[in-house]
Amino acid sequence: MILALGAACFSTAMQIRLTDPMVPLLAAELGRPVHQIVLLSAAFAMTYAAMPPFLGPLGDRFGKVVIIVVCLGIVVMASWVAALAPNYEILLAARIIQGAAACAAFPLSLAFVGDNTSLEERSAAVARVFGISVTGGLIGMSGAGIIADLLGWRGVFAVAGLVPAAALVLLLVVFQGQIRQPVQRSGQGGLLKTYRMIWAARRAKLCYSATFLNGLLVLGLFPYVALMLHDAGETRATVAGIVIAGVSVGGVTYSLSVPTLIRFLGLRWIMAVGGVVAGIGLILLGQGFPWQAQAAICFMMGYGFFMVHNSLQSTATEIAPFARGAAVALQTFAFFIGQAMGPLFYGAMIERMGTAIGLSIGAVLFALNSFACARWLRR
Repeated sequence: MILALGAACFSTAMQIRLTDPMVPLLAAELGRPVHQIVLLSAAFAMTYAAMPPFLGPLGDRFGKVVIIVVCLGIVVMASWVAALAPNYEILLAARIIQGAAACAAFPLSLAFVGDNTSLEERSAAVARVFGISVTGGLIGMSGAGIIADLLGWRGVFAVAGLVPAAALVLLLVVFQGQIRQPVQRSGQGGLLKTYRMIWAARRAKLCYSATFLNGLLVLGLFPYVALMLHDAGETRATVAGIVIAGVSVGGVTYSLSVPTLIRFLGLRWIMAVGGVVAGIGLILLGQGFPWQAQAAICFMMGYGFFMVHNSLQSTATEIAPFARGAAVALQTFAFFIGQAMGPLFYGAMIERMGTAIGLSIGAVLFALNSFACARWLRR
């Protein structure tokens, strides 16, 4: 089960940053300015962030795996349309459709895990799915550049369609006749009524607010990493990619160590310690160290960040058992909105107070947010 759901998350996560390494190549071959090519990534991100609140309730109503399968099929078709796109407009439309469908796999997979695991097993199971998903994002960002050099940008989208196609086959094989998950009618009514009931849950406000701040305070910093390295004398884009990838590697490493951490620390202390570790990483990142040290700092920061974030994901699966897909989808929405607003926050902080102080403020806020979660988000 975990492997099949993880494969679905892997195959969709790798689509997120797919066009970033190909911006100059796409601009040259399509004859469009760079700012229009950048929209290929932004358009994907916008629909990826906007659609989970709609797809989550569909998963609750018709079966979570059913919706994942349908959306994977759409991702496959949109990827191959992108590979054959005769012009920029078709490619942009394909990326919009990709984003709208790719966002279903992760929140609905977590919700399915919540439906089918006990509380004691859930954090480790969620961490495994999450670790596979993060690996997909990491490979998608780095692999796209390599494939583009070998096969061109059309080859990138063709390969990007093969991976979710393989995940789709794996899901159909693993779940077979039980793919239509039994639906539990709870009488929650329409979409708005469902979300009002979720928001009324005791821990919902804190969980979603904390998730929003997590995205804002850590992942919202990413656009400034290359600028910080440039100020320190390192202008190579490849190096910036390696440094940022340290956060993802930290997340994968955390996902492998979750059972041990739960056994020795427990959920509350994992969040508290993670807040301190990530906060220290944010402070160190603003000190202008050489890029090799910055990569190690990002690894530490990523490990601490995912200690907190994975715990919040596990909490989200238990906020509203009557509509688990919708509850997890709402958390995904909060997370991506936080990421989108993060660059605005750090832009204002860095411009007015400098990099070191701006990142130190972010570190303190992240630690306080984590302590609040550790104090009030209890099982």
